[in-house]
Amino acid sequence: MRIGVVHTLDSPCVCHRFILSAMSDLGHDTFEVASEEIALHLDGLAACHAVFEHADTYLLRTSMRSYPRLLMESHGVQLVGASARACALADDKIRTKRLFQGLGLPTPAWSVLRQPGPPAGLTYPCVLKPAFEHCSRGLSLASNPGELAELAREFLSRYREPLVVEEFIPGRELALSILGNDAPLCLPIFEVRPLIGPSGGQPSLYTYQAKFDPASSEAWSCPRPAQMPVEMERSICSAALEAYRAIGLRDYARFDLRLHPDGRYFFLEANAKPSVEAGSFLPMAAAEMGWSLKELLEQILTCALERAASPSVQT
Repeated sequence: MRIGVVHTLDSPCVCHRFILSAMSDLGHDTFEVASEEIALHLDGLAACHAVFEHADTYLLRTSMRSYPRLLMESHGVQLVGASARACALADDKIRTKRLFQGLGLPTPAWSVLRQPGPPAGLTYPCVLKPAFEHCSRGLSLASNPGELAELAREFLSRYREPLVVEEFIPGRELALSILGNDAPLCLPIFEVRPLIGPSGGQPSLYTYQAKFDPASSEAWSCPRPAQMPVEMERSICSAALEAYRAIGLRDYARFDLRLHPDGRYFFLEANAKPSVEAGSFLPMAAAEMGWSLKELLEQILTCALERAASPSVQT
């Protein structure tokens, strides 16, 4: 088969390298396209049996990263993973928060900032994040109203998009990956923990710097299975599956959560295109199931091809 792989040039995300390698090892021909040039290659992508799309941005804007999927859908491309609509919903932290609340899923108390100024009703410290960024870009902690106002001015100018301000939840950083369509499967829940946190005794956040900057003063553990009571894991999985279906996710996705020391869990975000780089949450959870990265990507591809052959599971 011929498999397309779309990605953003000069992105810290290198998922495409692992996808290209796995597809080649599985005996498929590959067709690699930069998202910046996708309009030039729509016919070639439409001729592929399936296309993985892991664009980080489009036209340098994260808020537009679902647009390559929309272009491909309009040209009949068979996509692996969520539709453009579902990707746009998952990428929009404001709409995702509202969806979590509508489903009755626990999520930290939150507010939206469209201009500098502290929101009412939130306690400190609180978390600030641009509404459309991912990979934890811009994720920051504000200890007081003055610090929040300063960060808000900086981020509104830099990102030119609304900011989500939410209650900081102390505790464990969790990730739950899901595969499938008609009967989606929850993989084992994984977690990361701070090894070296920020200076000054501030609470730890799994920031962009902690993930990608080797010079960062913060350090986190590699993903590892999260030990928790069976009933708690079942409850988290049940809630995540409800959100998976409500957002319209398909083939594969990931939810990020925080687990409070008192046992309460909180849904933070949904990711319609979770990282498949070696060592990231999804491949590590798959390894816990006994699957290699190549076998995981083969499973994801199979989900997409079976969905294409069965209109009843299209979303």
